[in-house]
Amino acid sequence: MSGVGRGRAIAMVVIGTIFVALGVLIWFVDPQSWPLAAAAVLFFGACVGVGVLELLGGRVSTVVRARMMGLISMPMGLGCGALALIAWDDPRVIDRAPPAVTVAFGLIGLVFFGGGGLLLLIRGGRPFGVDRADYRRRNRR
Repeated sequence: MSGVGRGRAIAMVVIGTIFVALGVLIWFVDPQSWPLAAAAVLFFGACVGVGVLELLGGRVSTVVRARMMGLISMPMGLGCGALALIAWDDPRVIDRAPPAVTVAFGLIGLVFFGGGGLLLLIRGGRPFGVDRADYRRRNRR
């Protein structure tokens, strides 16, 4: 295991799968709530992906792992962005916080998960200012 323990990774997969199933259930029970259900499926589906990647542990190189994490993070960002759009469109959908807070958190998630995922995908986990060839040579397994 690299980032989190095996138990936490399994919990992430199980809990994420439950929330994905609930999102699909919302989609079928109340078809008009499909945007909220799609946001839940995108976000928690990505959580399942992170859990699976953590279970893989050190079986993949650092560069491949970073790129896989980037691919997984982008749908998470899309889910956050969808949540922001939903709260912007109908402030009554999410009544736990003021709509401006929900929109702000959704946009922050879009920037950090979506943009960060894109950077991970492009750079392969390589820090800025580090030569690509040298980084790959040092991080192969």
